Amino acid sequence: MNKSKTILKVCRLALAVALVIGVTAGLSACKSDEQEIRASVETMLNAFKNPTKENLSPYMSEADKNSEAQEQLKKSGIDFYEFLGHALKHFDYRINEVKVEGNTATVKLDITNANINSAMEAARAEISNMSREESERLYQEGGMNALIKKLIESLYKKLDESTDLVTTSMELKMNKENGTWTVDEGSLNELVGAVYGVGALFGSDASASM
Repeated sequence: MNKSKTILKVCRLALAVALVIGVTAGLSACKSDEQEIRASVETMLNAFKNPTKENLSPYMSEADKNSEAQEQLKKSGIDFYEFLGHALKHFDYRINEVKVEGNTATVKLDITNANINSAMEAARAEISNMSREESERLYQEGGMNALIKKLIESLYKKLDESTDLVTTSMELKMNKENGTWTVDEGSLNELVGAVYGVGALFGSDASASM
């Protein structure tokens, strides 16, 4: 298997795991619908600003926490929460409007974060420019995981130092069922894509460049 494709596959896994965040974020109506939605979305997005295991656990089911994707990341030496800590280092947001219409609602957001595509391209270029001797040495010492570790270390550095910040305006859809507001699963792809500064996370352009 092509080494580069294997490394990129593992990096994409870390993004894919993050996609589940928010699916289980039930929002209970305590005050007005608008107030409760705004407060709950703020709580969820604030967890992205400090993506520790403790903060993100409420938004992930037990199945998500022990998913096959998570296990593959661990085998490659990538800690999911460490990855998010670097990927979301520059994350910020603004809620512009909450509009409720019956059992549906729309939250208009501005999401700002580093452009992960740009950071990934820079990390890939750095690894590609390694000498053949260094590449072979790494592979002999630790196999594919050593090369993945080298790429991830470079990616983390690029993300931490990134000044290429992207602001994406989006609409988060909400549905009310049995008295509880929940994030519409159909808008999660757009949300996480905006969080990572790549637009639609698994659209054709993003997939090709990551």
